[in-house]
Amino acid sequence: MSFYSQRTPQLKAIRSYFSRQKTRNFTLLPYDIILIVVEFLDEWSAARLVQTCRHFRDLIEPVLYRHIQVFRSHEEETSDPLKCHLLHRTLVNRPDLIPFVLSYHGPFKPEILVLERVARDEQPTKRKSRWFKAKAETQHPPEKVPTSQEVLKTATAIFMGTINLREVHFTDPIIPRTTLVLCHLKNIERLALSNGGYSSFLTYAVRTLPRLKHLELLGAEGLVGLQSTDLQELRSLKAPLFEASKIVPGRPIETLELLYDSWTYRSYSGGVAENLFKDLTRSACEITDFTIRFGCSGNDETVAGYLQLVARYLPSIERLCISSRHTVSDSLLLEILPAVGSLRHLKIMGPVSRKEKDATTVLNAPQQSWNDIPLYCPEDFGDFFRRLQEHCHSLIEVEWCRTETFHCSAEGEIPFRYRAVE
Repeated sequence: MSFYSQRTPQLKAIRSYFSRQKTRNFTLLPYDIILIVVEFLDEWSAARLVQTCRHFRDLIEPVLYRHIQVFRSHEEETSDPLKCHLLHRTLVNRPDLIPFVLSYHGPFKPEILVLERVARDEQPTKRKSRWFKAKAETQHPPEKVPTSQEVLKTATAIFMGTINLREVHFTDPIIPRTTLVLCHLKNIERLALSNGGYSSFLTYAVRTLPRLKHLELLGAEGLVGLQSTDLQELRSLKAPLFEASKIVPGRPIETLELLYDSWTYRSYSGGVAENLFKDLTRSACEITDFTIRFGCSGNDETVAGYLQLVARYLPSIERLCISSRHTVSDSLLLEILPAVGSLRHLKIMGPVSRKEKDATTVLNAPQQSWNDIPLYCPEDFGDFFRRLQEHCHSLIEVEWCRTETFHCSAEGEIPFRYRAVE
């Protein structure tokens, strides 16, 4: 008998003993300590930890359902269309997990057309053999497609049970059943709506949210018939300029983000935008954090006009974010931003072009252009920051991201930060 064969059973016994000891010691840790460890794990690692034993499943599985984001991107929604349906089916079978949900980002209900298309694609065709049909039915048993009423009933039952829900972002169109659920959830502090519909019902639902502090109307219709006594706890708003001018007056909004609205930006020459900015000055407190977004069809004249309105009617801004999908010139920023006397933090999202040219700038211009206008690169953007700081004496930090996006920065791109030397 070889040496290896004699030692193998003993090694197995030793390994199993130590594995039991480690598992036992880790499971005996307090629940708070285990939660701290889980916070350092991503969702996939935490899901694998849940599958190790029943003890971890009972402790950690509710943590996985605290913050639900159904689809992180449009590509994920296309590649995995049944994700929302499977989530609702899991929550129906496990109602004990519903009260643990704190935030939800996704559609209110699954799409019936998606379920019917997937069910139709999974059915075996007549051209396939009997063996293939039997195998397909064994691996993927046919599932009855629920009706629209059944889907609505399931979604209503799930969200009625989320008594601890704090943040909601519905990505599908608003329907009367959605507003009925919102009226039942009294603890919502952050509400985001991506698609419009039934604005009168939505206004009634928003009135019943006494703790609402952040509101986002990404693509939804305006709040019709909103009274001055509604939304008195609102601190942050994200909406087009036309809708923001109706919500801001009389409410203590400190953070405001104006989304791109082609109709509003086209009407700047008619003086409509200036009247809307006058309504923004009627906020119950001063707006100190301001973000404005421009689309692809903008130009320097449009950007200059709106930044002048910002400097004229919102002089107390301390944090300013300019997001543009087209090029913004440095001369425009150097000319208008000094009028915002309290500006301390500036964030630019999008390409910045050179229009203030000198001999050094022309020689050191990067090898990239937009309509034959040289753009700034990270190596020489620091010079622009120093020139901007000479005009804006209170400015202490500039953050620049070369790609405009509706998130903090583009995927895989790290924003550049420039701070004043004390």
